[in-house]
Amino acid sequence: MKVVAVAEVSGFRDVSYFNRYFKQKTGVTPTEYMEGAGNRNGEREENLPPALRDDKESVTRR
Repeated sequence: MKVVAVAEVSGFRDVSYFNRYFKQKTGVTPTEYMEGAGNRNGEREENLPPALRDDKESVTRR
């Protein structure tokens, strides 16, 4: 899945803002995360902020 699609599904209208928000919350960019950097502890989804987890909740962001 492309970063722009993840941002859109997560409720972010601005992909640049999503990238900054994601890096601030996780320590890696969305691309780095998808390439495996987010799997440092073997708990990818658990390390994500609630707004970005795959729990089917709708979240509105800028």
